[in-house]
Amino acid sequence: MPILTAEDRIGTLFAGRYKMEGILGTGGTGVVYEASHFWTSRRVAVKLLKPHLAEDVSLVRRFLQEARSASEVAHANVIQVLDMGAEEDGCVFLVMERLEGQSLGARLDDAGTLELGEMLELLVPLMDALVIAHQQGIVHRDLKPENIYLHHDLRGRRVPKLLDFGMSKILDPTWGQATVTGTIVGTPYYMAPEQAEGAKDQGPACDVWSMGVVMFRCLSGRLPFTASSPPALLLALVRDTPPALRDVAPHVPEPIAEVIDRALTRDREARWADMGAFLDALREAAREAGLPFPALPSDEPPPAREAFDPGPRRDPRRALRWIAAASAAVLVGAGAYWAMSPDAAEGVANAQPAPPAVAAAPPVEAEPELPEAPLEEARPVEEPPEADAIEVAEPPAPEPPVEPPAARPPPAQPLPRGQRPRPPREAATPEPPRPDTRSGGTIPGVSREW
Repeated sequence: MPILTAEDRIGTLFAGRYKMEGILGTGGTGVVYEASHFWTSRRVAVKLLKPHLAEDVSLVRRFLQEARSASEVAHANVIQVLDMGAEEDGCVFLVMERLEGQSLGARLDDAGTLELGEMLELLVPLMDALVIAHQQGIVHRDLKPENIYLHHDLRGRRVPKLLDFGMSKILDPTWGQATVTGTIVGTPYYMAPEQAEGAKDQGPACDVWSMGVVMFRCLSGRLPFTASSPPALLLALVRDTPPALRDVAPHVPEPIAEVIDRALTRDREARWADMGAFLDALREAAREAGLPFPALPSDEPPPAREAFDPGPRRDPRRALRWIAAASAAVLVGAGAYWAMSPDAAEGVANAQPAPPAVAAAPPVEAEPELPEAPLEEARPVEEPPEADAIEVAEPPAPEPPVEPPAARPPPAQPLPRGQRPRPPREAATPEPPRPDTRSGGTIPGVSREW
């Protein structure tokens, strides 16, 4: 399989899920690409170890150690490592969150120096992240402005992020060491004297020194040590004493300058023991100087979770009573509907004479005196038909049925010429039951002989 160059990978699909879109930067050991996840479209940064260095076990271990160290320091101001692995061609890679903004080094190149308030705003959160790292036995060993990124999140806020744990030293014998005794690791300008000597016991005090150098440059615009060559610089780190901060930056309050000067003490026993002690001393110096101190991410309590309120408890017997009342209401409504239906009214009318419209009035032989309100609601009685009508139409059944008063016979009217009067139709009378010749009696409802 041919080995692709850094430019050949642009536009390809790496590891089956990352679309390589461009090159963000190139270093001595690897190349960082801007990419996006093929499925989720999330923008990421893919860091590849150069292929010819993949055979160096120590370099591969250091490369993978960056992922482990950054993952163990779970902090909002440490870059997130999302994925890692190795391809069939031996290419080892890391996938990190994509950052937008510029490094602190670029910011200093443009501005020269920073105000004390801005410096505290940018570096105090990183010191808080290093407190957690030191508590977990991780020493960064490569703190410098180029490894501090000023990221702008989706809300437009500037969030400093700590990068590149590749040079970190894990104080855990089970993991092994990525470097051997006598190896110089780090950037010389920000390197602690024990790092320049290649000492074996390099601990959290190395990060204290490097952070002191970063603060020295932010406030003064210069570095504590400069030299014409790397060997001369390393010799100055081991042998010389850095200048006092107020000698080159007299505007810095004296309490703040004293804390930073102690961080740059060559004797590590006299230096701040770790980043926690350095941070506490800096907070106290800011309070003494009357300066506001940024809130630490670890000091902010987590957002309170609202307790779930299930509402008032209900008595189950109350629910049963409600169901019984609802059922009774349904039955009453069904009975009322059936009583008001036409079929039910017709059946009641056939069974017995219709009651008066007002149920409250007792049935008497004489015509009762009805209240005014029910009479207003009752339907008016239809007038008898005219005399020229031959047959009297049967009026529709009233709702509710009302027994009409006895109607007077209509007056006799003269008939047209040539028409005889027709006798009135007699109402059909039911045939009386015939006697039962066999039993000598009658059977009700039977009109024929057995």
